[in-house]
Amino acid sequence: MHARKATPPWGPQIPRPRIRLSLIADRYLRSRTALSEIFDERTVVLDHRTGTTVHLNAAAGSIWAALASPQTVDEIAARLTSQFAIPLARARQDALAALEELERQELVTRSPGDLEHSS
Repeated sequence: MHARKATPPWGPQIPRPRIRLSLIADRYLRSRTALSEIFDERTVVLDHRTGTTVHLNAAAGSIWAALASPQTVDEIAARLTSQFAIPLARARQDALAALEELERQELVTRSPGDLEHSS
């Protein structure tokens, strides 16, 4: 016989949404170990440290190009809005998703927004 978990008096626990740790003021930059090249309108990124290769679509390639210098999410979103004629809210979501994935793969670095950066 299995013991049944008691339900808290305020009801069943609801899974918490994943909290994005990225702050809008944070600045992102390409990793120093990443090299890239454009082939047939797609950007291919190679991390020579790990041997990881990533193929980026046009939007992610645009983000990658912007990351040659430190960029905030809003700066990247404005670029995507201009290039692809999409709403700013969607551009922000797309930028955050791409940056989180690139950061997970250690292809970009993030610095807190309160630090001064030279362009």
